[in-house]
Amino acid sequence: MRNMKRIPAALLALLLALSVLPGLAFAAGTEAKAGTAEELVAAISNPEVSKITVTADITLTQKLSINRNLIIDGAGHTITGQANDRTVYLEITDGKLELSHVTFQNFGSNQTGENGDAVIKVPDTAASGTMVTATNVNIKHFSRSAYDLRAGSFRITGGVILCTNDLPEGSNTKLTKGILAGLGSGSVTGTIQNVAISGAGSNYTDWNSSAIEIYNNADVSIDGCRISNVKNGIHVDNYYGSASQDVAVTVSNTTVEAAKDALKLYSTYNQQGGVANASLTVSGGSYSGNVRIVGKTEKDTLTISGGTYTVDPTEYLAGGYSVYSGGGKFVVYQPVDATEPVAPDMDGGSAVVTEEDMNNAISSALAGDQPQVTIEVPADESAQSVSVTIPSGNLDVLAQEQDAALTITSGMGTVVTFGQEALQSIAQQAGGAAVTLEVAYDGSLSAAQQAVVGDNVAVDLALLCGGTAIGQFGGSVEVSLPFALAEDKEASDVTVYYVAQDGAYAACETQYAHGVVTFTTDHFSTYMVGYASEMAEVPGTDNGSNPDNPSSPATGDSSPLLLWTILLVLAAAGIVAVPVKKKH
Repeated sequence: MRNMKRIPAALLALLLALSVLPGLAFAAGTEAKAGTAEELVAAISNPEVSKITVTADITLTQKLSINRNLIIDGAGHTITGQANDRTVYLEITDGKLELSHVTFQNFGSNQTGENGDAVIKVPDTAASGTMVTATNVNIKHFSRSAYDLRAGSFRITGGVILCTNDLPEGSNTKLTKGILAGLGSGSVTGTIQNVAISGAGSNYTDWNSSAIEIYNNADVSIDGCRISNVKNGIHVDNYYGSASQDVAVTVSNTTVEAAKDALKLYSTYNQQGGVANASLTVSGGSYSGNVRIVGKTEKDTLTISGGTYTVDPTEYLAGGYSVYSGGGKFVVYQPVDATEPVAPDMDGGSAVVTEEDMNNAISSALAGDQPQVTIEVPADESAQSVSVTIPSGNLDVLAQEQDAALTITSGMGTVVTFGQEALQSIAQQAGGAAVTLEVAYDGSLSAAQQAVVGDNVAVDLALLCGGTAIGQFGGSVEVSLPFALAEDKEASDVTVYYVAQDGAYAACETQYAHGVVTFTTDHFSTYMVGYASEMAEVPGTDNGSNPDNPSSPATGDSSPLLLWTILLVLAAAGIVAVPVKKKH
């Protein structure tokens, strides 16, 4: 240590001073933090920085130009533009930009915009390898487009786009859209997944605007999106006669609620048609509004192989598909044998029914005047639990028919049948979202439940939508379970009981025959199969019940509440002696 040369004090002071300069906060590494517009601009301008984490809300006063690989994590913060200046935006001309967890707002929101105005823009002149990835990015209050992508590739996942701005209502002022892709001289490929878009529209004379617009030189897939409160939903354009490259768009599992056109392919340039081909392929989803090709030529194809519509899409059906009309809907399906049960995809003890399989089964059953569908889950007989997830999109169509029923069976021997009224209630509560039926034997019981159940068979039943239980069905559900009758018991003694968390129980309407016990209920919870003759022998529980409300605790002279009330009264009167440990 004594032989080490000393660092001059002046040099040490200089190093310390440099280390705390704001402009050099990221010089020591490839990651930077930005809590102001100046720090964000400096980090983007520094080629050594590969990742920026936003640490506070930021207001921009200039355009951000990005031409290299860069990650920007918004960390839940908001980046605000200039409402009166549409030249403030993000422009990506090269490299790969990854945006996540950020909200952009007020980018030219009170300015009438020209074509190409956008919050996030990839211009036609960008390098072919340019790529934009946006994950959980929200955009609101802007001029023209949230995204304008004319080169390279993109992937937009999650997030909300509110196509609103501060311009007055009236002629030739407003035109907003969510995502525009194509129109460039080079090719564009992209994916739009699980994005919610609302408010797109135009009041320009003879101009249209849509939530998503895809033009020539683009190949884009749209999946799981929700488009609402718009004039037009998804627009595929083959209008420009000079376009030399095709436009191809595939749509699946998407909901569109449009005042005019839900799906539109727009063709012809001065009635001549473009040089390129255009295709719009739809395999599923729900579409409110017109579905059409405007100015159709031999170069334009709209192909539908699934989904539910408010207009008849028969003109555009793929080969082998049919349309079932009912409940104010037109359902596209592929006919299947309605007597055959639906076989879900399996992942361990979990089963998932695809939207296409459910669609086909329901529509085929209705077309054959048999409004009954069965789902058969091939669970292992030794399994103690099973779950099955079902798309609810067309349950309301099935529920319109008298005697409609949905039956779910499993290899455990469990059979659950939802009647018409229950299906109507479930479809209404689910709102188009998937529902999951869970069946579990010997699940987690409270101490009070365990005291009631003892050695008897207990089963937990649950119907979930988005993780939330659907409590009441508004109609009866029939459940069948395998049950071995004891040698010294009569079949008439077998009874199913609803058992509440607090141990209160109520008997259900029960039948038993050939090793199967069947009961009906209007809600799911914990149920026990036992013998009526033994229920009075269960210690610590009340024999009675409230049959009008099985979920309410039973009442009677043995109520613990009454016992505690008596003890409190006696204690107040000094009758009950309470031992107290003396202080020493």
